[in-house]
Amino acid sequence: MTELTQIFQTLSQNKQKAKFIQQLHVEAPYFNHPSEAELAMRPLVSTLPTMNRLTELRLRLSKTKDPSLDQELITILKARYFNLKTFFCFDWIDLMDIIKTHPDLQYLGVYGHDELIPPLLDEIQTYTIPTRYLPRPPPPFMFSLERDSYFPQPNILTLCPGLLQPRRINIHKLTTTFMAMLDDDNDRYARLNRDYIRHVKLYFQNLEDTDYIEEFLSDIMKFLPNITELNLFSSRSSLIKNKKNPIKPSPTRRTHIPLYLQPFPEEISAQ
Repeated sequence: MTELTQIFQTLSQNKQKAKFIQQLHVEAPYFNHPSEAELAMRPLVSTLPTMNRLTELRLRLSKTKDPSLDQELITILKARYFNLKTFFCFDWIDLMDIIKTHPDLQYLGVYGHDELIPPLLDEIQTYTIPTRYLPRPPPPFMFSLERDSYFPQPNILTLCPGLLQPRRINIHKLTTTFMAMLDDDNDRYARLNRDYIRHVKLYFQNLEDTDYIEEFLSDIMKFLPNITELNLFSSRSSLIKNKKNPIKPSPTRRTHIPLYLQPFPEEISAQ
């Protein structure tokens, strides 16, 4: 960790150099270990506020043994020192706060289990509903990476394209950009290989929008050729109006559709 500390110390002492930083990837050798995370986080929190041009931040750091240090990082992320467009992190950080603080956020990734995805989707759908006086920014493209305990690398990928407006996005451009980001997410200690992805979970707002789903799946299959299981979930929420809570989304419904080594037909893939 000496090398990492020296880099952050140099940046904290030279604000002109720190202002040139646009992308920052930080991980500890044992990023799930609190003491290792603390060694990386202490110089990080002292340097982040000086990186005014930062647009991409990826943190492979668990919670530390010092709650005040963890809170200091969260405070910095919410303080608008920079405007993130890409943010990857572990699931102990409040992702809804990140979405509210960084309106230009385009990609939001989570290293860890996907249990937080359904409630977060419901919260995002409520937050991004435009009001008469307060327009809302479009939600980011969200994903999570996790692995079965017996796999050395991530083998489960969860994607949430359902919050995006199908008519306003170029699906091929979206998936190509996203897969390039995954390929770039190969740090020194945590290696990611798309060929190891076997299980994919997809959250759509409406499973009846078959054209959008087919186009998205055909692109995904090109980039992830070794998928053996696919799960489709519906995140469509019906809005209930009442006096105490004017807008309340219903819980995300889960619809399980398994796919076992079943590639799409050539005519669909070619569309």
